[in-house]
Amino acid sequence: MERDQLSDFLLKWQQLSHAILQQGCNNLRPITKQHLEAWQQQAALLGFHPLNDYCHGLLNPTQAEITPANAFRHLLHYMEGIHRTAIGLYMPNN
Repeated sequence: MERDQLSDFLLKWQQLSHAILQQGCNNLRPITKQHLEAWQQQAALLGFHPLNDYCHGLLNPTQAEITPANAFRHLLHYMEGIHRTAIGLYMPNN
């Protein structure tokens, strides 16, 4: 995976997570849902397939087995792990 791809992916997540926090997990605007769907596709292309179920929980709360709040909580946790791993991989040790 290229550094630029991962960097873009993490930046989009940061923007999405702020929007989700501002709007609330149950009140996502259509544009936020569109951005989340695009980000979900990017996650799949990068190999982060576990994120699909959590995104589904936010995008389709009535069809998902997980509540939107729990889906967002899992996304935050998973993305924190990806972020920490990326820092470890791409930042030189001093």
